[in-house]
Amino acid sequence: MGVLTLSSFILIESPPFETDDQFRTAVESMLSEVYTRRPDWLNFSPGKRFVRGTNHFREFACYAGSCAGLMMQRAQRQGGLPRAIIFRADDEGTPKAFEIRDGTQSEFPPNELQQPDEPAARSPSSQSSNEPDAAPQPFCSPNGYTTVPFS
Repeated sequence: MGVLTLSSFILIESPPFETDDQFRTAVESMLSEVYTRRPDWLNFSPGKRFVRGTNHFREFACYAGSCAGLMMQRAQRQGGLPRAIIFRADDEGTPKAFEIRDGTQSEFPPNELQQPDEPAARSPSSQSSNEPDAAPQPFCSPNGYTTVPFS
C-alpha cells in the first residue's frame, strides 16, 4: 500500500431518519471527545447520505482536514467513538474505503457504499419543503478560510 490520500469528506454513522439538528448534536458530542476545547474556527455541516449494507452514514462536511484526521485517530483507539466512521481514500490511483468501528479499522470494496434512493430526513424547519437535501455549499469567509455554512 502506498500513501493514502483522502478523496472526500469522512462519513459518520447516522440513523436513516436522523434530522440535521440531531446529527449536529451527535457530532458535537464526538468533537468534545477529540478536542479538550472546541476550536472557534471549526465549522461543519451535515452532508450527503450513504448506505453500506444495513448501516447508514452521513458526510461530515468540514474543510478542516485536521479535524477529520483527529476524529479518525480517536476512532481507532480502544473504545473508539460512539459512531462508526468511513473514510474514502486514493492509493496511487486505486480507490479504497475503510470503516472504523469500535476502535478497529477494516477495508471494504468502495462500491459497497451507495447513496440511498429514499428522501433524506430534514430538520423540522425544512420538512415542509419538497426539495431534497442539497449538498452543503462552501463559501470563502472574510478571513480567507473556506467554510461550509450551517443549514
